Amino acid sequence: GPHFFMLKKILDLFDRDRPASAATDEETLHDTHDPYLALRSRDFRLWSMGGFFAAIGQHMFATAIGWELYEKTHNVWTAVGLVGLIEAAPVIFLVLPAGHLADAARSARAALAGLVAAPAWAEAPRPVQADDLLPERVLVGDVTARRALVAQAYVPLAASTGSLL
Repeated sequence: GPHFFMLKKILDLFDRDRPASAATDEETLHDTHDPYLALRSRDFRLWSMGGFFAAIGQHMFATAIGWELYEKTHNVWTAVGLVGLIEAAPVIFLVLPAGHLADAARSARAALAGLVAAPAWAEAPRPVQADDLLPERVLVGDVTARRALVAQAYVPLAASTGSLL
């Protein structure tokens, strides 16, 4: 249809014979400065147009919700407030669970590594925190424990002014 033709015309607008490669010579960079260099990349044009159409879609969505709420409430301020609530509710209700899920994966990995390393410390209190087993976890090859141990013990010692290391 006509939309495809317009989209094709926009995509072909900035295509030229030369590729969108950056020169390394300082003079060449200065002499051939091209403000449209990024637009010659097909992927960048598609990404930009996708963002543009997504923004238009978001505004259409907000307008449709506002219109519907105004039709039901006959109050502009109630409609505006409810539109804000409808747009913010997914962010509010999904941010905290997403954070917990991201932390749960790290916690599960630490717990499993602690389970493997726990026999190395026979007198450890039961239950023992996985972070209390950092040296044992390092000895069994846990890279995350090594990074944590370096950050918690070595870096502060190295940064001190005394001759501890």
